[in-house]
Amino acid sequence: SAATVDVKGSDIGAIMWAHIPYSVVERRALGDGELPLWNRYNSTGTPLLAQGQSMFGDPLHFLVIAANGAAWAWDLKFLIAKWLFAAGLGLTVFAVTRHLPAALAVTVAAPFMGFFLYRLNHLEVFSVCYASWVFYCWVRLAGAGTVRSVAGWALGLTIANGTLMNSGTIKEAYMLLLTLNFCGLVVLLAAGGPWRLRL
Repeated sequence: SAATVDVKGSDIGAIMWAHIPYSVVERRALGDGELPLWNRYNSTGTPLLAQGQSMFGDPLHFLVIAANGAAWAWDLKFLIAKWLFAAGLGLTVFAVTRHLPAALAVTVAAPFMGFFLYRLNHLEVFSVCYASWVFYCWVRLAGAGTVRSVAGWALGLTIANGTLMNSGTIKEAYMLLLTLNFCGLVVLLAAGGPWRLRL
């Protein structure tokens, strides 16, 4: 059948046409003891690791690489990412309000927001899902009272930012990086807590 469905502008082919093949190329490169710097199967060779969409630095993506791009691994990655999104938002709400029912309500509702219905299987999902942890780390950093807790939340912020940077999108991930880190800095400056920390 030549019939098509109007997907209302949602890019539902990106995973199939680009990112499943990327994960297979990455698996082959690692199997040969190389970094996946180059995709020799596209346009007689194009950069892979340097083009910002390979997801090579995303910790969850190594599950997909290990499974050689299998559909079940992609499905599991999407499920874990949405769980991380919900947990990150719920923890942020709890850290700000100390109101458990509100935090639970946000945690339960988060995976059903309209964005996920529009971006069914696009890499933008991972960018949005990891972004909640950037702001959560800033909130916890603003409330930290010891040098050890500041160091721990600063490390968490570094990991969250690194994961977001490697989530597979360029425009979306970097705009989320800028806006959430700016918002986090505002939270830190507005916290008005003591700057002298206990060990």
